[in-house]
Amino acid sequence: MKFKLITAILFTLLLGVFLVSACGPSRERQSRPSADWSRGVEVSQFGAGSIGLVTDESGERVHLVWSSDLGEGTFIQYEQLDARAVSVLSKELELPGPLRAPRLVWAGEERLHLFWVSRLPGEKNWTIWHTLLDLEGNVVSDISQVSLSEKNVGNYVVVSDHAGGALATWGSGSPGDVYLSRLGQDGLMVAGPKIIASAGESPSIWAPVNGDIFLVWLEEAHWFFPEHPWMDWSFWSLPRWLIYPWGQGTVCTARL
Repeated sequence: MKFKLITAILFTLLLGVFLVSACGPSRERQSRPSADWSRGVEVSQFGAGSIGLVTDESGERVHLVWSSDLGEGTFIQYEQLDARAVSVLSKELELPGPLRAPRLVWAGEERLHLFWVSRLPGEKNWTIWHTLLDLEGNVVSDISQVSLSEKNVGNYVVVSDHAGGALATWGSGSPGDVYLSRLGQDGLMVAGPKIIASAGESPSIWAPVNGDIFLVWLEEAHWFFPEHPWMDWSFWSLPRWLIYPWGQGTVCTARL
């Protein structure tokens, strides 16, 4: 009997503590990044499509680009965040044509390579375009076309070559030609566009700091890699191929 009385008293005290804490004022949730990435911070309410992102070498600044449309035509939004995900610079980049899939690559000397896909008036094909930005979001070079006008671009990937330039690979979004190009630090074409495969799709690329280039694409349910590195960009000869059946092996073990 005494035990039941003690249990009832403890239960009543615990219930009272719970009610007091539940009815008390709740702390206002703050918009700040979570240390464990369990939730995000809103950057924009008007983004569309995919986003491009790079960070500086120290990780103190994040540079973002995405396409946006407020009803008066598309533009590319450039946003710069500090280490606490607070916006320190926001700028609308008005570029010609409808704009899709913007991407950023470091160019060095406080500049960024900006790539995007657009379609000119009267044209049916989407093509890749390029310009350079300074760290204030200003366009500081001419706008140039990277891919061929007669070939539609369905998807593309760009990465740094670690020398201020950029590597770009793309396909049509369905089986067809897969291309590879290299741009210099000044944004001018160094090599390409070079056809890597004639029946490929979904290409991807990565370039480590040692100068090698990793390239992979899908072709008839197989992943393909060039067998030998291309170190001399002034002369590209068609290499032999390595074939990895779908679902087998690792797609990051062969080099171009």
